[in-house]
Amino acid sequence: MEDLINYINSGNCFALVGAGPSCEIGLPSWKQLADGIYSDMKSENLDITNFMEEYHAKADYPKFFNEIWHKHGQDWLLKKINYKITDTKIQGRVYNFISSFPFRSYFTTNLR
Repeated sequence: MEDLINYINSGNCFALVGAGPSCEIGLPSWKQLADGIYSDMKSENLDITNFMEEYHAKADYPKFFNEIWHKHGQDWLLKKINYKITDTKIQGRVYNFISSFPFRSYFTTNLR
């Protein structure tokens, strides 16, 4: 364990962080984001393909967003995503803890 701590403190380590800390500060999970985009498509009367329905129901979010990208365009989708993942200004306990270590870089499985 001491070797791991020393390696992290050397500044040569990368951190891979799951979506939990992002959700802690109010950013949407994959499900919440997909549900919001799906709702926007319905309210704007945009065409929802059978593939979108299927991927959404199966929680296959990469395929769901890819189908939307191809059907409704990059600009429409990115505009919606950017609106839904705006900075919440909330301080997260987990992010504060993780940022206290000198990781070279941080990666997340979330969208931000």
